[in-house]
Amino acid sequence: MSAQPNTWTVERADAGRTLQDVLADRLQVSRRKAKDLIDSRCVFVNGRRTWMARHALRAGDRIEAGGARPAAGRA
Repeated sequence: MSAQPNTWTVERADAGRTLQDVLADRLQVSRRKAKDLIDSRCVFVNGRRTWMARHALRAGDRIEAGGARPAAGRA
């Protein structure tokens, strides 16, 4: 059974932050684990596979992290 991908839209407060930092915060994992997820090619920004941890996000970007599980209480 495969895990459902998590998707969310980048808010203004997160604009300019890196993909790695936003993933770490959203999934409540270490920056290292967020980087591992990005390196595994399971992360998409606006429908495009993204493997650059330092990718700068913009408000309105849509992130999909396939196979990642958010921490309890996160959407």
